[in-house]
Formats: sequence, C-alpha cells, structure tokens
Amino acid sequence: MYKAGGKYSDYDASSDYPPAPLVFDHGHMSGTSYAESPPSVKQEESIVTGESVLIENILNEPGRNHRPKQIVIILRGLPGSGKTYVSKLIKVREAKMSSSNPRMLCLDDYFMTEVDKSERDPETGKQIRKKVLEYEYESEMEDAYRASLFKAFKKTIEDGFFDFIIVDAINEKVKHFEQFWTFAKQKAFEVYIAEMSSDISCCVKKNIHHRTQSEIKKIHDAWESTPVHYNKLDVRSLLQDDAIAEVEMEDLDEDDDAKKEEEEEEKTKPSEEEKEGHSVTVVKSKWEDASEGKLDKLDGVMSYGKRKREDSASQKIEDYLQLSDDYANRASQPGKKRVCLCNYGVDHVSNIVELIRNDML
Repeated sequence: MYKAGGKYSDYDASSDYPPAPLVFDHGHMSGTSYAESPPSVKQEESIVTGESVLIENILNEPGRNHRPKQIVIILRGLPGSGKTYVSKLIKVREAKMSSSNPRMLCLDDYFMTEVDKSERDPETGKQIRKKVLEYEYESEMEDAYRASLFKAFKKTIEDGFFDFIIVDAINEKVKHFEQFWTFAKQKAFEVYIAEMSSDISCCVKKNIHHRTQSEIKKIHDAWESTPVHYNKLDVRSLLQDDAIAEVEMEDLDEDDDAKKEEEEEEKTKPSEEEKEGHSVTVVKSKWEDASEGKLDKLDGVMSYGKRKREDSASQKIEDYLQLSDDYANRASQPGKKRVCLCNYGVDHVSNIVELIRNDML
C-alpha cells in the first residue's frame, strides 16, 4: 500500500513503472489516475525489390558462367509489341552458346486452327486445296487456353528435360503470370520478367494476328504493372544487336548489287583494241561448224563404211553381185582368196561383198 496525503493506493512493488500520481482537491481525491504506457515501437516492414538484369549477362560470356542453373523468362506485352520475335532471338542466341535448345511455350499456338486453303500449283497451274494453320482468336477460349499453357509449363518443369524455359503471352494481368512465377520458384528456378513496351499505333501495324486497335487499346487500359519484387529482364540490347545485324546485311546486299553492276559494265565496255580500231580474231572450235558426219564420229554412232552406203543409197544389192566376165578365169593373187558365190543366199552374199569392199577378205 502506498500512502499519499493520508489516503492509501494499491502499489505493486514488482511493477516496472512508478505509481500513478493522485490528484487531490481540498484534501480529497477528485479523479482517477492512469499509469503511463511505454512508448510504442513501430517496426517498418522491409520491402524486397527484385533485380534488373541485362539479357547479355544471361546469354553471353562471362555473365552466363555465373547465372542460375535453371531459368524461366516470362515475356509480357501488347499484341504486336515483339514478344514472339524476342523469344525467338533468345532461343537462337542460347542455342548457339549451349548444347541444348530452350523450351518455348507460346499462348498464340493454342489459337492456331487448321483450315482448307486453295492455292495454285506452280507446276501444273491448277488450283489445289491444302490444309494450313492460321491464327483465329477466340476470346471465350482464352481462359481455357491459358490453363492449358500453365499445365504444359508444369509438365515441362516436372519432366526435368529443360533448364531454360521461355513463356510468351500477353499477360496483361499479374494473376496471369503469377502462378508461373510461384511454381517455378518452388522448383528452384530463377524467374525473370521481360516486359515489352510499345506504342498502340505501332502494335496495330506490327501485330500479325490482325488484332484491331480497339482490342489493343482495351488491353492497354487494363494493363497492370509488374510487382517490384519480381526480377526484371532488360532485352533492349538484344533488339539493338539484331537491328545492327540487319543494317549490315542490307549494306552487304547493296555492295553485292554494286559489284554485279560493275561486272556487267565491264563486260559491255569495249576493249582497248576495239577502241583503237583493231579487229579481234575469234578462233572457233572445229566442232562449231562440223558436219553431220563429224558429229556422228564424235558421238560414236558411225562405223566405217556406213557413210559410203548412205552416199550410194540409190544402188541396190544386185549391183554388188554383178561379176566381171573373166571372174571365173581370173587367177588368184597371193594373200587373197577366191570365193564362189553360187551356193550362198543373198543375205550371206551381201555380207561377203561388204567384207570384200572393206578389203577384209
């Protein structure tokens, strides 16, 4: 008990705080006293912010040597902002630097439908019908297709065949890619968000799926910013390198065209001798003005004696069988044989006559 001005007040000796002061009015207590409370300590919650990483530190040396072993890159942007183009650039660059290709998952693939299309056959010129894949956007199916995309994403990670995964979708809402981020982080993947920024008018011109300006503007107005604790991926240098490569290729093409034009001019330009009035003699090949007989010899289709028969085609086989009057009394010459043709047929005789003409008998 604590005595103050003849009055007693309860006091706990074990308390850390002194007894509350008592207020008296003419010797009497006129109010209730309150103990002072300790000062409140406000603990500020620390906000974790994600990193901003350059794409070259992920793909090129020496940054790729220190990058996480498992990576997921999620692209988001308006239709026509270049998401698919950038994802293909990343895939090609990674494939050059690594032995394995990254896995690409694109929401647009679910909107591809097979349709019949008539085309002209370049060989026959006839109209033929072929089945081709074309993009056909269906707004009522977008949620179902997005669920299928996430299912394919989970299966890709769980199978464990790919340690570099690229997800390509519009992702205008955070909830559209939040589940991808959460599942990948649970599986020890490092996740980066690459946001493609572009003007609405440019997106209308560049989008290949014929999305209208009103549709793109609707997506733009409903756009949600990427949360600050997500890692950001800056891909601007990749686009700049690709643009420089395209310019260099155009310059090379122009140089090639200029060289071809110079070569054509050199061919058509008169030589120095022609300018001075000297004639240039061109020696022709012996086969340029060859007769038919020479061409037959060149082709190997002419045998000896064939041309003689063609020249004397008007003669008949009976002419060859005509013998001189003194043939029976003619003496044989050394080295030559005499043949009696009376016992042979016409075909056989003709063969013998041919051999005689060729001095083979």
